[in-house]
Amino acid sequence: MRSTLALWVLFGLPAAAEPAWRKVADGLEYRPGWVNNKPEQLLHLVRFQPHKMELRVLKPGGGLPKQRSQEFLQQSGALAVFNGGYFDPQDRVLGLLYAGHWIQSKPAGGPAFGGVFSLIGDKPGLQPIFQISETEYQGLRNAPDLRFMIQCGPRLLANGQPVSGLEKTFSRRTAIAYDEQGRLILLASAPAYALSFSQLQAYLRDQLKVKWALNLDGGSSTQCSVKGRVENPGYSPVPYALGVFAR
Repeated sequence: MRSTLALWVLFGLPAAAEPAWRKVADGLEYRPGWVNNKPEQLLHLVRFQPHKMELRVLKPGGGLPKQRSQEFLQQSGALAVFNGGYFDPQDRVLGLLYAGHWIQSKPAGGPAFGGVFSLIGDKPGLQPIFQISETEYQGLRNAPDLRFMIQCGPRLLANGQPVSGLEKTFSRRTAIAYDEQGRLILLASAPAYALSFSQLQAYLRDQLKVKWALNLDGGSSTQCSVKGRVENPGYSPVPYALGVFAR
């Protein structure tokens, strides 16, 4: 019997709409994402409300230098785990990283670190770090209700517009975004699917309908685990991850 996918290809039937969001916990949802509405072009997404959920930085247990998302999930009790930002060959965090305290307080330079995502109170923000004033920068760092900050890049969307000048390589991708309702979204591509920045930008803008998005570490580091929903393995373990927890 031919699959639905085969029928689409054979007869040119319209592509299927993406699946609906499914509740993981109060304030947290999961669903697969289909780039161009094609199930084989698979992403995994979580969406959560910051007044009900928080982001924590997870470090490996048992004295290990690195772990995979499934191990982080099992050891921490998180509801979802995604790989985070960049790190150096010695597994040290590169770029600003704050989650209740400074994990890395020193900013990194270069085009791979051009965006800073922040969560101040329940309000997310995404700033072009090399284009803001020193006053704005210090205001972000020293906000009394700063909950989370990560410096990474490149920025993908700014106020609904794709950021131009990005490289044209194809790779696995991880990203963080937020919508007009202030809900945060984390996504990671499936092991067999590589996409360009322009494809990811189009998906985020046209299918996911978000206006602000930041690329996180991709390639072999891309991975995620969602409790009771999915295991999306990476090709390499990572020295830290981002965990989503109920507040």
